[in-house]
Amino acid sequence: MKFKKLATLLVAAAVAIGGISVSPAQTEAATVTMDGYSYSSEVVDALNHVNDIRSKMGLSAVKLNPFLTKAAENHVNYLTSNGVTGHTEDSGKKGYTGYRIGERLSAVGYSNDNAGAYEIISYNDYTIVEAIDEFLDTAYHRTPIVSVATESIGFAIEGKTVVGISATYEDNQVGESMYPYNGQTGVGLSFEGFENPNPLDQFGVNKSGYILSLEVGGAALNETNSKVVFTSSSGKPLSTFIFGDLGTLFILPKEVLNHSTTYNVSVTYTPSYGPYMSQTSTKTWTFTTAAQSSPARGPATTPKRDNSQPTSTIPAIGNGSSIKYTKDNIAVKINKAIVSVNPKPILKSGSTFIPLRGVLENLGASLTYNSKTKGISIVQGSTNISLTIGSTKAYVNGKAVTLSTAPFVSATGSTFVPLRFVSQALGASVGWDQKNYIVSIDTK
Repeated sequence: MKFKKLATLLVAAAVAIGGISVSPAQTEAATVTMDGYSYSSEVVDALNHVNDIRSKMGLSAVKLNPFLTKAAENHVNYLTSNGVTGHTEDSGKKGYTGYRIGERLSAVGYSNDNAGAYEIISYNDYTIVEAIDEFLDTAYHRTPIVSVATESIGFAIEGKTVVGISATYEDNQVGESMYPYNGQTGVGLSFEGFENPNPLDQFGVNKSGYILSLEVGGAALNETNSKVVFTSSSGKPLSTFIFGDLGTLFILPKEVLNHSTTYNVSVTYTPSYGPYMSQTSTKTWTFTTAAQSSPARGPATTPKRDNSQPTSTIPAIGNGSSIKYTKDNIAVKINKAIVSVNPKPILKSGSTFIPLRGVLENLGASLTYNSKTKGISIVQGSTNISLTIGSTKAYVNGKAVTLSTAPFVSATGSTFVPLRFVSQALGASVGWDQKNYIVSIDTK
């Protein structure tokens, strides 16, 4: 991908200042110019594939962003050059441009404090389009592609490794997104856990029917405010697992679906927060599974491959250098670098709360949420923390601790946990700059 002159200077300056040596990304035979930037023909094909799907879903088209694309190129180059996987980079390895995604975005000149950026990775696909189809067959990795809030994307491929980065805007939550979309045919039959984190773990099963999802802009859907009726074309009701994540409702049929069968989905929901609070609405749609002679792609028919499943989506870091922070726009600084999370931290009852999937993953902790028990498990090294939504009782390595304020779910469906307790329990030092509304976390 070739930048305009200005963008090229931004990248060159960032590389020179950091002493970074970046090898070129995979060379493509053909390029296409869009909005003054040159992209590989494969990246443009991927954009068209995404927008074709979004069009069928009734969603607005997304655009290629040159900075997201360059950051994706840099990271896929790093992964393949060093034979490693994951969302972080080691400064001692070839092609390093930043430890986490946000630092890598800043390195190429990207700065948008109003957007949340999400990175998704697949390790065993021959084309970007194949990887997109694989992402769509999952839960968490599907969301950045089909979210109503997604406005721009970037993709890169090297060998069989694909990196995708999307930018979503919290203020752009208008419309509905259901997948499989209404009237879709050739839908897969099952989901076998080819995703990290694996959404099946919370239900104690290793296989389910094909994952369904529903996002309604401005309405945070979850298992407590939504009722699902899932039936086959014969009208037979089918059992499901349901859970919410970042406002999207996921539906997992308990049994593998049948070939060449039309299924009906009806979701009645009454949001507890947001502009549609206490308003009951129902969304219904249908889809048809693939014929037996034409097996569907993805987990329904693909054997399990070691290290081939997509890895977790990680919110990005922004530089935020010129931003004035307020009580409604609290900054988080980790090891002296501003981390931009979306949604923002919240002040409540004298405590600062952070979004579950934001800051903690930047602290290197792994997170698991059990929608049935509303339990939150946080693990970092030998430290295990257990929290429960709405409860002030917590456990650190099995020892009971009482919190001053309980974790809660926000109006947009995000789960928030107490920053100071969690950070200190993970061995980090925490500071609060009341005047400038900046939370500082130091792990070094």
